Amino acid sequence: MVEIDEPLAVVATVILSVVWLFAIIATSLTSWSTINYRDVATNIDWTVGHGVWKICYDNSVFNNCTQWNWNGLGDSSCENSVRLAAGMSVLSILWCFACIVMGCAIVVMLWSVLLQCCWTCMNFLLWLWLLISWAAWCSYAESSCNKQPPVQNYGAAWFLALFAWLFQWIVVCLSVAMTFKTHRKRNEHDPMAFLGPPGPPDPTNEPRPYEKTQPTRYPSTPYGEPQPPPPPPMIRSYGRPY
Repeated sequence: MVEIDEPLAVVATVILSVVWLFAIIATSLTSWSTINYRDVATNIDWTVGHGVWKICYDNSVFNNCTQWNWNGLGDSSCENSVRLAAGMSVLSILWCFACIVMGCAIVVMLWSVLLQCCWTCMNFLLWLWLLISWAAWCSYAESSCNKQPPVQNYGAAWFLALFAWLFQWIVVCLSVAMTFKTHRKRNEHDPMAFLGPPGPPDPTNEPRPYEKTQPTRYPSTPYGEPQPPPPPPMIRSYGRPY
């Protein structure tokens, strides 16, 4: 068994759990963008929170949350941006859980280079989907939807999604480093490691089947040693006939 840094896989899995928690909290909150304004007629301060699922109106008297009114939004590009942010957030939560399960399998089966390569690809996809989620919301927040001023004013939920993306980049770097380190040590331990998982050491110290050469015409000569050239034929001389 090739020894690698098991703590590296454990740390990456723990950070993945933090990313998963951040993604869940960010998706459930309605504070991706917030707007504060004062109603002149009633002289009441309002806070409007925009989330990927709802819009909440809050003041000192009551709190009211409603689903997105796409007809009132009046802009297909803004609608697509919000829907894309919501879809990528949900997909990131589900995919992150799969990455955590795969990380636990990596800790148990550290010898599997193929499993680590798959885990690295999964982590990169998760990083990409987290990037799309908060970037899609930026596209909505910076746009003038239905001739209204941009929302902007990014809230706590958006920053949680951003921090989840940054932490996921650390996981990607750790998984890539662990995969290359394991692959290098496997090659040093056994150049034919791609044939399968390493087995127990051979107590007889005999060459493996793929290390043996074909037998030669000289059975007494050990395998693998150069063979001596054959002796020249004997030349006999006869006298001239008289």
